[in-house]
Amino acid sequence: MERALALQQAADDYFYKPFDPYELVAANVLDAPQHGEPMRLALDWRVMEPVEDAVMIFTHVARDEGFLIAQRDAVPGNGAFPVTGWEPGEVVRDQFALQLPADLPVGQYEIRVGIYNPTSGQRYGLTEAGTNTCEGNTAVIIQQLTVND
Repeated sequence: MERALALQQAADDYFYKPFDPYELVAANVLDAPQHGEPMRLALDWRVMEPVEDAVMIFTHVARDEGFLIAQRDAVPGNGAFPVTGWEPGEVVRDQFALQLPADLPVGQYEIRVGIYNPTSGQRYGLTEAGTNTCEGNTAVIIQQLTVND
């Protein structure tokens, strides 16, 4: 029997999330997730001043207790749009796919996004905490995914 997957919006009324000096201005799952298939996502980012730090964007699908089910760490645009090349005020879309396991168990999952320095491993913290922040205020929950029988 095929299990049903359902998405729910994050808890905040608006989406803008600042990871100073980076801003996540929008985040979307582009189509209905399916077991064992890539889940397509789009993250819209902006900087308001030039940046010099090369960073990686992480996307996690995790259970509430933090157990990772799927993960992607990459330079935006699969390496084509490093943040050091972004113009202040320009919105840059990072569109990619994250593979979901074919045997995803019944339960509640979170799709989490954050930024880190790949040299030091240090994560950038959110400058505004909200109801959909997690992992020590270094990630934002952009969607919740429910797997039902």
